[in-house]
Amino acid sequence: CNGSGMRALYNVWYHAAWWEMGEGEAALRVNLYWSKNLPGAQVISHLPSSTKLEVKMERPGRLIVRKPDWAQAEHISAQAMASDGGGSITPVPIAIRGRWMHLGHFGKNTRVVLSFPDEVVTHRDIIYTHTPGIGYFGPLPAEPAGGMKWGEAVFTTKWRGNAVIDIEPRGEHQPSYDGRRNIEPYIPRHTAVLAL
Repeated sequence: CNGSGMRALYNVWYHAAWWEMGEGEAALRVNLYWSKNLPGAQVISHLPSSTKLEVKMERPGRLIVRKPDWAQAEHISAQAMASDGGGSITPVPIAIRGRWMHLGHFGKNTRVVLSFPDEVVTHRDIIYTHTPGIGYFGPLPAEPAGGMKWGEAVFTTKWRGNAVIDIEPRGEHQPSYDGRRNIEPYIPRHTAVLAL
């Protein structure tokens, strides 16, 4: 239903990143690799074209980022620099605590860049189907003559990080993954203050 779908999109956006209080100071917690503006921070995801996440800390605080399942901790690196590009680039130590990467405290106007392994992984997925199916209008009132026929649809998907960048068979109408290999990151223009 349309209303629930819109609410789900909002909930995903809302829980992608947030500020919280803990250990005596504010901490920015990044849960999903979605670009998002917050009061005092901007998160820019470069997926699916590259496996990089940028966080611009516009106010001081700690930074905590969820570790993706597809990346091994020893292959993740982080660097900090001034948001304006000036100054030196400093490697940032990452402390893994459960599913979270604790990157420490950062001052005002600091840009932190996390880099993950840039690998393309291929999966073979099988989706089992039956004909006729249970359509939009619900189950069939009676089993069709000849019974239910089962089949399988085989898809080959290519993943970069948590994003599908290609799929075979591609489909005939509006192929979903064309051009996802080389798109620019989405950079939010506005901060939704009322929704926070």
